[in-house]
This record gives sequence, structure tokens and C-alpha cells, in this order.
Amino acid sequence: MIDFEELLAFELSVLRDYLKAGHPPLDPQKHRRALLAFFDETKHVCVRRGGGLVAYVSVRPQEAGCWFVRGLAIHPEHKNSAVVRGLLHQFRDLVAHNEISVLRSNVFKANTASVRLHKRLGFKVSRENELGYEFTLSDLSYFAA
Repeated sequence: MIDFEELLAFELSVLRDYLKAGHPPLDPQKHRRALLAFFDETKHVCVRRGGGLVAYVSVRPQEAGCWFVRGLAIHPEHKNSAVVRGLLHQFRDLVAHNEISVLRSNVFKANTASVRLHKRLGFKVSRENELGYEFTLSDLSYFAA
């Protein structure tokens, strides 16, 4: 279970690392409002080490069977296979329990690690603008339990 304030603090610290020159600065109050708008309908899976949050995935329903990946982050000091395996294991359960058949996600172009991960998992670019991509994944066999 993730507490709102814990998730907000984690996201603010991790997002700062991804935003590069030329992007609008991160406004903590605006980010708080955006996170709060959907927090109650969002499902989270997370990995903790030493009691602290080190990785999470958050998804929320958009329409029947289609869910939006609201956030996925791994703390830079904890990017290892054990954390990724733990996150994937929990995410597989979440997909199965919620009968998710399609995932959508938005990624900043500057976040090249996330772009690579989405492509490796089979996501396809469904829309694009100057700042980022919308990815869609309709074959969730990778996440089958």
C-alpha cells in the first residue's frame, strides 16, 4: 500500500532527474493536484527496501479493460533485477485481478530509459508530440500470470 504523501515525495524526487533543459520546470503544487485527482481510483504495486519505497507502478482505469499507466519509477540506487522482478510479479497479479487487456502510457522523450523499457515490453507509439509519446500495449501476454 502506498500513502499519498509518500508517493508524491517519491515522484517529485525521481521526476526531477528526468526533466532536462528545455522542459517546463516541475511545479510541486501542480503535480500534487494532478496526482490527487485520480489517487483514489488508482491501483498501486510497490517494492520496499528497509521500510522505504524504492519502486512502484500505478495504473488507473480509462475504459472497460483499458488502463492508463499513471506512473512507474525505480529509485536510481535500487535499479536492479531483484526490484524489477518484484515489481513485475506484483504487476502480473494486478493485471489478472482487474482483467486489464490494454495498457496506455505517456513518456517524456527525454526519459530514454522509459522509452526503451516500453518498447522492450512491446508497447507501440500510438501518438506523439514535441515532448513525448503515448504508448499502447494490447498484447499483455508478457504480464500473464
